[in-house]
This record gives sequence, C-alpha cells and structure tokens, in this order.
Amino acid sequence: MLTYVRWYHPDEDRWSYDELDADGWAVRHVEMRGADGAILAAASLAEVLAARDSGDTRALRRYERRYGFVPEAPLPQPGSDVEPPVEEISAEEFEKLWRIARRDLVGRLKEYGRSSRSRNGMDPNDRQYGRKLGTQIKRMRPEDLDRLMRDDEDNDQ
Repeated sequence: MLTYVRWYHPDEDRWSYDELDADGWAVRHVEMRGADGAILAAASLAEVLAARDSGDTRALRRYERRYGFVPEAPLPQPGSDVEPPVEEISAEEFEKLWRIARRDLVGRLKEYGRSSRSRNGMDPNDRQYGRKLGTQIKRMRPEDLDRLMRDDEDNDQ
C-alpha cells in the first residue's frame, strides 16, 4: 500500500512531497520552493534505477540533474514524532502535483533548448528564450540554475 506525505523545511523554505511504499521508501519525490512554488525536483525511483542500470555511466547524473534526487533512506510515517512534522496527503493531491512538476521540468528544457541530434534532442546552449522563462530563471536559486545549466556538460568529457 502506498502512502503520500509532505513536509516543510523552514530553514530551506522548501516543501517535499513523497509517494512512499509500505516500508517507507520514496517511490516518487517532488520538491517545491515555498516562496514562489518553483519546482526543484520530480524524481522517480523506477527511473533512477533504470538510468543506473542502463550501462551508461553518465545516465544517472543526467537524470538527477534534470529531475532531482529520490531520498535514499526510508522516510518517517505521518504522525511520527519527527521534525519537521510529516503530514499525510491524498493520492489525488500527489498525482496532480506530480503531473504539474514533471510538465514544468520537461517544459523548461523544451522552452530553453533548441533541437540537437547530439544532445538527447535538446541543446542547452540556446540563447533564445521568452520573458516568462527569463523571469523564472531570475527567481531560481544559484545552485538550481547551475544544475540546470550544467545538465549535459558531462557529455563533453
């Protein structure tokens, strides 16, 4: 049985949302910045494992740069006496957020990049983008922008 949870990290102004299996391991994970609701991660354990097992040593790094990380330890169940407190949410609420988060992360790449055969279909060096994307980028934390900009840098090595 799956459980859906969220919790807020006040020191980082960040919300975490997770789909947990029966043992408390995250199956899917979404992170959102509290101040502006910017999506920071939307990662799936199944996709992480597929990237890891693909045989391409850079596939996992590319995946994590694009979609973020899945927590690597069991998470506390709702109602546990932990800080920050973990709240249970509905499956519907999680699914809606998951769809929005994935669409947002994929949309950033498509809006920013131009077609390229050598870089998984998108070239991160495109200098043309819309005002909406420019505003989103200006609101990003420096480390998030750095991660986004270096997405395929490991391909050049």
